[in-house]
Amino acid sequence: MIERDTRTGEALALLQAALAQRQDLHLALLRRCWNDAAFMARFHRLAAPLPASDEALRELLQREHWAIPEESGALHWTVELQGLVVGFLSVVEWSLPHRRAEYLAGLLLDTAFFARPQRIRRRLLGAAA
Repeated sequence: MIERDTRTGEALALLQAALAQRQDLHLALLRRCWNDAAFMARFHRLAAPLPASDEALRELLQREHWAIPEESGALHWTVELQGLVVGFLSVVEWSLPHRRAEYLAGLLLDTAFFARPQRIRRRLLGAAA
């Protein structure tokens, strides 16, 4: 017999993430993260540097948007929790013939979503936590 715990549903609702392709509205965030050596060491230490100009970065994001994964070998998204962008998720080194890919996740722990860890913990674990 499985007992239904309402906290589990609340925790899952709290942690449901929305993925969106990176786009030009994320330019400042991309630059901030790529300039943060500590973040990049945790997220994607081998990532290529971003183009110097915003226009070139917009073009890169546009090519990324229309790219065929089998040809580009990568997919990139922003991760949103409760309407806030809290990180990035990438699938790189994509190889269908070899049935392999690397999944990279980087969370921005200084975002408002993570600013109050006790509140998140209480929501996840219940009032007794």
